[in-house]
Amino acid sequence: SGYKPPGPMEVDGCAPGEDAEATIRDTGRLFVRNLAYTAAEADLAELFGRCGDVSGVHVVLDRETKKSKGIAYVLYVVPEDALRAY
Repeated sequence: SGYKPPGPMEVDGCAPGEDAEATIRDTGRLFVRNLAYTAAEADLAELFGRCGDVSGVHVVLDRETKKSKGIAYVLYVVPEDALRAY
């Protein structure tokens, strides 16, 4: 069958096999997918804020419908906090 089980959290900008932790350490940014379409930026900021100070959350919206695509970017003030969330 074509089913592939989900893997660990993906990191934006990492090619398969690259060191995801190094990328997170450099950017302090996480790419989050498989979100509920109802997830709001404030909800994600509260959730991910448990691991450290979040400087920004961006939920990606469809240009035409203005509805969530189920993915978001979370940016931490301190990259080590992003690693803890990862």
